[in-house]
Amino acid sequence: MERHCSINEARPEDLTHIKGIGIETARNIIEYRNRHGGINDWEELRGVPGVTDRTIEEMRSDGCTLGRYGREREGFLRRLLKTFGRH
Repeated sequence: MERHCSINEARPEDLTHIKGIGIETARNIIEYRNRHGGINDWEELRGVPGVTDRTIEEMRSDGCTLGRYGREREGFLRRLLKTFGRH
């Protein structure tokens, strides 16, 4: 079942619904996010203990996004500004 969650806004319990993420890995992700002021790129998660390439794949296929901090939103805002002539 696909669930949407924002990695930058999720609680540990939200992350544990993703295949391969237990409570310890979820807490590691939250701790990393808090220490670094958010996660801006999926590649950053590779530095989090317990997160593997497969974990990142599972997150993305489960509908997770980086949310308000990630490059996905940044790209959206750029396109929006360009559409309205403010680039």
